[in-house]
Amino acid sequence: MQAKAAPTAITKLVVKRDQDDTTQVETYEIELRANGIEFDYVIAAADGTILAQKQEAENPNDREEDEDEEDDNDD
Repeated sequence: MQAKAAPTAITKLVVKRDQDDTTQVETYEIELRANGIEFDYVIAAADGTILAQKQEAENPNDREEDEDEEDDNDD
């Protein structure tokens, strides 16, 4: 499963660098939404290996929560 979408179709993109508590492997956690689908990836920072991936239909309520968070950050 790969997210194949034009950049203009992406409605949300979040990238976080993290370290797995169990394995001590540094990772990137990536969440993106495109064309009504949410994609989640965990990628090894050292070599780009995809360690985990998930895909699910976007929940319309999630978009409303994201907009609320953005409004709170404008203060």
